[in-house]
Amino acid sequence: MSAIVAKDKVFLEMDRRDQQQIVLSYMGESVDDLFYEVEGRKGLSWQGVNTICYMMGDIKVEPWVQWENIEMHGQEYWSVTVRAVNEKYNLASLGTAEAPLMKKVYDRDENRNRIPDGEGGFIAHLEPDQHCRRVALSKAQRNAKRAVIPEPLLIKWLEYFIAYVNFTKGKISEKPEPPIKSKVVDANYHVIPRSPPEKKERTSGKKKGKSDARKLTMGKVSEDVIKFNLRALGFTDDDLGVFEKEKGFIVEPARDLTDGEYYKVNSTLEGMGGVWEDVGYSGQWKIQRRDER
Repeated sequence: MSAIVAKDKVFLEMDRRDQQQIVLSYMGESVDDLFYEVEGRKGLSWQGVNTICYMMGDIKVEPWVQWENIEMHGQEYWSVTVRAVNEKYNLASLGTAEAPLMKKVYDRDENRNRIPDGEGGFIAHLEPDQHCRRVALSKAQRNAKRAVIPEPLLIKWLEYFIAYVNFTKGKISEKPEPPIKSKVVDANYHVIPRSPPEKKERTSGKKKGKSDARKLTMGKVSEDVIKFNLRALGFTDDDLGVFEKEKGFIVEPARDLTDGEYYKVNSTLEGMGGVWEDVGYSGQWKIQRRDER
């Protein structure tokens, strides 16, 4: 099994568990797993990302949602895009996710066992998924939030969650402290001071049009911000290369992307001003620097 296939398998399993957490949460169940371990790899869960944002207190998802109905691989999906902002580090990112309108349901015999299909799998059929919109929205929020949390801080939180679980199981004696104030991150990221917003007079009886409600503005684009967004979607340097050019950045696929993967990346990079160029062997996205546009 290649390294890329192994990573995809781990990511898909973690994403499947996130989906279970999302559905259980909407059904009123308690969700406690803050991280997963799949084939020796540990990663933050949907609930873990939400817990980090709650404890940090400076990350929010703006009340703006873009809904799209798309088709991939012969199935209909809800595609959702949202925008998260990290007010401490002045980072902003779009997060996108998809969920199919129909879910796979395995046929079962009288003993509730799956019925083999004779080809190594099991007989299944499709049924409408009543949670598909909620799942797509929650995943998009997770991706957006995760993208605006600096990677060193994500690692610190994952280490804290692992240590806390070990503490509750009696494997370590000292209770760990959450990394709310991380010197590792503060040494590499600087807060950009913001001027107070200009006061505007309110006008009565005037409502924003649809186009105004969907207008987005992004913070300063950097190589780190681009990589944060791509990692939030599950991509690594083995999948997409990010290169700094004189007038901006280039994002280049290191392998063939599926239609679904291309759509995710394109939606996110377009939010940062990225433009797809069909050049070279596999094409590329070109992103100009903010101060040069």
